[in-house]
Amino acid sequence: AASRRPSIWSSSSVAAAIAASSAPRSPFAVASWSRRRCSSSRLGAPATDGGGAGAAMAGTTAVRQATAASSTRLSPAPAATVVGGDRVVVLAPHPDDEVLGCAGAIMQHVEAGDPVTVVQVTDGRRSRSRDVSPEEMAEIRRREADDAAQILGVTDLRRLDLPEGEWDVHELEAALSALFATTMPTLIYAPSMLDFHPEHCRVAAALARSVPADVAVRIVPLQVPLVSLTNRRIDVSAQRSRIVRSFEAYATQVSSLLRGLRLRQYAAARCRGATAVEEFCEVSGDEFRRANAEPLAGRPVRGLRFRALSDPLSFGVGRAARHELADRLRAGVV
Repeated sequence: AASRRPSIWSSSSVAAAIAASSAPRSPFAVASWSRRRCSSSRLGAPATDGGGAGAAMAGTTAVRQATAASSTRLSPAPAATVVGGDRVVVLAPHPDDEVLGCAGAIMQHVEAGDPVTVVQVTDGRRSRSRDVSPEEMAEIRRREADDAAQILGVTDLRRLDLPEGEWDVHELEAALSALFATTMPTLIYAPSMLDFHPEHCRVAAALARSVPADVAVRIVPLQVPLVSLTNRRIDVSAQRSRIVRSFEAYATQVSSLLRGLRLRQYAAARCRGATAVEEFCEVSGDEFRRANAEPLAGRPVRGLRFRALSDPLSFGVGRAARHELADRLRAGVV
């Protein structure tokens, strides 16, 4: 199945997301909205929920630059839906990353009859969202993961239960090699080095060392927009309400997960008629290995934050990192 998929560098790109939340429909609208709020606030004071007009204007410029860069690399294409015929593995660094990155795509694979295995690498014990011990937090997140799996329709949920922050990349590499030998995936959803979270990057490094060369890998944006790297967008409008429910299943993490709704919304603004679309960067296993074997050269990236007003910065910051990742992917293309 992997062999019938073209490389990212010969594919067209598309955008997608969830359009029914209360945030503005695009990063540009966020900046415009913040300027209106600042100009109408008393005494000209900056808005208190995400930054002043200056920051918003800077963010708008950054988003325009990122968009201009993307238009020179990939051309837009309409969002598609899952057609089935794959054996799917979803690699989640923490319990909740599977819904944050690709909840709608998982649901479509299940509905298409594809076998889907969700692998949660760590136990999530370091979350500080509750005043409980690390062991208690790990147990809470196990129960949340079970609830979310039911909503997704996933029956094969596997926990490696590596203690969050206390595991070795080689340990995960061995576990993934054994997993791939038994599940024989044709499609893997996974994080990449384009991320601010060190454990997400370490999972990407372990996958780069263990992924079969002929498997397709879809890089998921875990709060960090892919922008110019996007070459696959899946219309998940029909799954929108269940996506929200899968977020809500992770009660300890829901405030962070809701940022994923905004990311989907910004992408959906480019897809006429869609109310929910998820975007990915699809590459071969060999391309993924080449691009993610080593960290990006100290290039900062920025994920979406709690307040929507700073979202334009997340689309602009990290442009150099995206270009570096793209150059690594291109390195093997003749």
